[in-house]
Amino acid sequence: VVGSTTMAEAHNPAEVAAVLNEFFLMCTNAVFAHDGHVNNFIGDEVMAIFNAPLDMKEHAVQAVKSCASFLGELKNWNAAHPEKKFDVRCAINTGVVVAGNVGTPTHLKYTVLGDAVNAAARLTKFPQVNSIIVGERTYDLVKHMFKGRDLGETMLKGKEKPFRAYEILL
Repeated sequence: VVGSTTMAEAHNPAEVAAVLNEFFLMCTNAVFAHDGHVNNFIGDEVMAIFNAPLDMKEHAVQAVKSCASFLGELKNWNAAHPEKKFDVRCAINTGVVVAGNVGTPTHLKYTVLGDAVNAAARLTKFPQVNSIIVGERTYDLVKHMFKGRDLGETMLKGKEKPFRAYEILL
């Protein structure tokens, strides 16, 4: 959620939680509608997984459809609630990960770990709002269904090699 820190500073915690819960509900519904798994809420972010724990045909397409559906709902929400309008950044990346229970014997959580996950998190820093930013591998898997705009190569925080990203055009 773009500007959530400013929102948290300007409103009481209960109001912030109520707005974030609306965001989480819209996002979760979109993920579930496209057979994804909501892995975690991280502050004002939703981490979703497609293609784990079960293999999923067209997982990248389903992930993009999920984001597109969510952005449609967000547009309706913003039109109906101009006083609570908010913008978001959506990012999808595809790659090899470790999927499984991570943690300690007393606190395990199913999640995914790996460079592909880290790159997805970094893609949320692109300036485009209310759009979908994807990595090159994801774009290769969805370009038969979605048009995209090449954003070029960029250096993502913590990575040594340039990373090519695309904006999905809805």
